[in-house]
Amino acid sequence: MPNPPLVFVDSDVVIQTVLASAFPIFRFLKSVYAIQPVIVPEVEVELRSLRKFKAQVTPVITKAISNGNLKVFDAAAFAFLATHNPAFQIASAGVSYTDIQILGAALHRRVDRGEAYTFATAQKLNLPAISNDFSAIQVLLKTGIPLPPSICRTYDLIALSYQAGHHSEQSCEDFRRALLVGHEHIQAEFRSCSFREGIVRFCPRLIDDSKVRVGIAYSGAPGFQAPVLISAAQK
Repeated sequence: MPNPPLVFVDSDVVIQTVLASAFPIFRFLKSVYAIQPVIVPEVEVELRSLRKFKAQVTPVITKAISNGNLKVFDAAAFAFLATHNPAFQIASAGVSYTDIQILGAALHRRVDRGEAYTFATAQKLNLPAISNDFSAIQVLLKTGIPLPPSICRTYDLIALSYQAGHHSEQSCEDFRRALLVGHEHIQAEFRSCSFREGIVRFCPRLIDDSKVRVGIAYSGAPGFQAPVLISAAQK
């Protein structure tokens, strides 16, 4: 199965990667796997309106958007991709940007705006999202609203980078410690132990299918926790 052309990134994931000096992981995702990290306009507004961390986050996302390592998925981006990107044409078949906005507005009645439009876009296009907001996921699950086919977490990016040899064990541990120092959310598997101890108990949702696996294998039913299997893009 081909790699997804896009992955929709929630604001909390952007913030964590900036604070832990791991933001280049999005360039890695794009350059190695040809998966374009994107944010919806509502997430861009959230990130540019931050009170806390604004000084750290704003320059990073401004530069990333200008160099294409992160893109804003708005109506113009939808139209461009629907014309020029064959993989996106397949994903968006039968879907309009208006359809996405309608679902986003419906989800926003239950969860915050950024999560609502991130999940709505990913769900309509049947593409993965990256978000740590499990409370929003639980709310939507209880209401029976369909979720994206897979919702990864910040640590799935870190686990993928480690699996692919892009990040060393020490750099992954540095990431974990940076989140601890910043009082940021950490996956339960890594909260009270080192990265080395935690990764053997972690079930990754973003996996390089051509590399030796790390963590534990997913054994559940298909759903938002199911892994996305990817492979390095052909040069």
